[in-house]
Amino acid sequence: MRLHFLDPKSGAAINVTKLTRLGYEAKRIVAQTVRSLDALVVIGNGTPDDIVLGVLSYYLDGHKVVGLVKPDKTGPAVLDELKRYLQPRSKNSWS
Repeated sequence: MRLHFLDPKSGAAINVTKLTRLGYEAKRIVAQTVRSLDALVVIGNGTPDDIVLGVLSYYLDGHKVVGLVKPDKTGPAVLDELKRYLQPRSKNSWS
């Protein structure tokens, strides 16, 4: 599993990228090019959830690309944001 951040400047993206300071290779965690997403993970509470996903993606096979997003809302309120992320998109809008 590799991660693709729908918002590359989000706190989740920054936290996962910081894993490189602990010796994790970013190329095994973050997908550089994306044709399509195999799944979407919406983080509702932030850290440490985002860090755990980064560590898991490092150790998993790397064949599937999972979109990762952390909305500004937290908890159950993130469910309201799902419509925004599940809208049909053009092929290049995920990258």
